[in-house]
Amino acid sequence: MEASRALVELGGAPTADPTVAEALEAWIADSTASPAYIADARRIRERLPRPFIERRLSEVGPIVVRQLLSTLTRDGLTVHRVRRAHTILSAVFSMAQSWEWVDRNPFHVVSAPPEPERAESLPDRDQVAAMLADTADRLWLLVNTAATTSARRGELCALRWEYVGSDSITIGPALRWRPGGVELGAGKSGKKGYRVVAIDPGLADALGAHHDRQRAQAAKEGLGEPVWVFSHRAGEEPWRPDWVSKQWDRLRRKHGLPDTIRLHDLRHYIISEQLAAGVAPKVAGGRAGHTQTRTTTDRYGHRIPAADRDAADTVARILGR
Repeated sequence: MEASRALVELGGAPTADPTVAEALEAWIADSTASPAYIADARRIRERLPRPFIERRLSEVGPIVVRQLLSTLTRDGLTVHRVRRAHTILSAVFSMAQSWEWVDRNPFHVVSAPPEPERAESLPDRDQVAAMLADTADRLWLLVNTAATTSARRGELCALRWEYVGSDSITIGPALRWRPGGVELGAGKSGKKGYRVVAIDPGLADALGAHHDRQRAQAAKEGLGEPVWVFSHRAGEEPWRPDWVSKQWDRLRRKHGLPDTIRLHDLRHYIISEQLAAGVAPKVAGGRAGHTQTRTTTDRYGHRIPAADRDAADTVARILGR
């Protein structure tokens, strides 16, 4: 194992038939993944059965992979964790292919278990209106910004004042919590998901007033110019995504929403309502950061029939019927 790691660090690759454990360590040494992802890979490695990790790579075929996935499930790993194990091991075998340790990747033959379908649970119009009117709540501005822009939680936490204009907001990077601190990176759609989203005067005024309050607090505390829109200390420290989720749970309970409704479901609600009101899928999807219109229509197509009925009625009027 140490020899494999040393060769990787020197720019080479061992030519022998390593074990799964040795290949996994070599992949970790060669990987450009984030420290948090590498830490998770090590946690996954601890859950792999010893008979599997002691196998030579050449001894791992589709049957062994199927047995592994069944064993991990039987041992109590969630579907999400089994899927993560599949992703990591597939990357390990892809590396092994490139280094000519193996001829094929058995994880490309055997699919990971599908994610269980989650029943859609959206707030209704009255519930959303009540939360948007709750100006005394500290989460009010974030919720209003989320509703207006369809931004994701991480994108909202990563929002900086330099991205906020008088009539638009640039949505781009996403903030994630990793062991040791926060990490700023591309959002779910990558850099293609960066977009400029128009905002209404009411939200622009609310953001402007919030900025003024941050500046006043920063001056009082001897801090620099505020950086983060949603912050604990006058724009100096951004809200963590997990903290925002906890605050959402508090706000949700306050307004009597069921615990199945997440902050992300507000995004689903807004996109759905836009489509039902006749906003073009390309426009609604663009505001949400979908890089392809098909993503919008596939995910929210069931909300389009109402708009399609309006279009049919319009066509009938054009034709004089």
